Amino acid sequence: MSVLQSKPCWNGNEDFFSFTRGRFIRDKARELSQRYVKFNVDELARLAAQASGTGSCQCEKVDKLPDGMHNKALLFTMNNGIQVVGKVPNPNAGRPHFTTASEVATMDFMRNVMGTPVPKVLAWSSKSDNTVGAEYIIMEKLQGVQLDRIWERLDVDVQLKVLKQIAKYQESWTFTCFDRFGGLYYKEDLASDTPSLVYTNKEGQRITDHRFAVGPSPSRHNSDDGRMQVEFDRGPCKLSRLLRYSGDSAAAYEMATGIREISCIEQLPQLPQSPISFYYSRTYQPSRRKKVQADQYYLKLVKYLLPDEEFNQTSHIWHDDLHAENIFVNPNDPSGISGLIDWQSTELAPLYDHTLEPYLIDYDGPPMQKAS
Repeated sequence: MSVLQSKPCWNGNEDFFSFTRGRFIRDKARELSQRYVKFNVDELARLAAQASGTGSCQCEKVDKLPDGMHNKALLFTMNNGIQVVGKVPNPNAGRPHFTTASEVATMDFMRNVMGTPVPKVLAWSSKSDNTVGAEYIIMEKLQGVQLDRIWERLDVDVQLKVLKQIAKYQESWTFTCFDRFGGLYYKEDLASDTPSLVYTNKEGQRITDHRFAVGPSPSRHNSDDGRMQVEFDRGPCKLSRLLRYSGDSAAAYEMATGIREISCIEQLPQLPQSPISFYYSRTYQPSRRKKVQADQYYLKLVKYLLPDEEFNQTSHIWHDDLHAENIFVNPNDPSGISGLIDWQSTELAPLYDHTLEPYLIDYDGPPMQKAS
């Protein structure tokens, strides 16, 4: 006599929707609310099984991966052993539609045009009015392990090999430059009159790719601290005629940043507190007037602060969050990088804005003494 197995139900696990990785010592309720998102886990599991491309397989296990600060990530294991990853953005991740749409297009471009190892996207939606009830990305699970799990155990010569491999990818990113600043999207996800993507590849060939286009920047500088609710020009550099700079100039990009800040200072109901400053009596007390004045000075000075080298002012794509959890490697040969994850909020920006070094090379030892 056969026994019918009940269909798994994961929607009752509140941990899937909440931030469980750590605690907040300031403004706890707000921070947690910004990292809480309710969605249909059962439906996402069904779509993950469908997207895995193995016919009639079913999801039999769902595990929550460690929380990011802006996303939920779930590991779906099928009854045939195949695993895929589902990602759902938190409310603080960025503007609806644009954040997910840009991330998916960026991953496609990096994987299939730039040759950077990136997970393959299997299914996605940049709209929340779907059966999952939230935006989502379903992608393949990278082989290997996260670098942070083994980094401290690696010999220095092996660590150097890893860094050289990362540097090779970064070098290739410098050889491709774009005609505009902003975010990378599929053309169909932007307004119908948006021009196709134009870029120059490493061979110096000027290429027009009609699949992609440059749209509003998804950078978190444009959404953090309440900026998401403020209307301002997020690009790509639509202020060019007003500012008398060409739309593809670094000066226009930097001027737009200053105008953005003035708009936010004037429109935000409450100015965000600095997370690093302590204000005592008779020290600097921020006000809207002072902040606007500082930005007005910035707009007058910024064109004189740009680097002289034309190369540094061109538009490039970059991974600006290369910490060891976002790098997957072969545990038997860590210099073989399996892939780089978390391309959310990637921006096409001047090269000098992409000079952040991978966090794994930060010095984390005892204080260094001066030589006697």
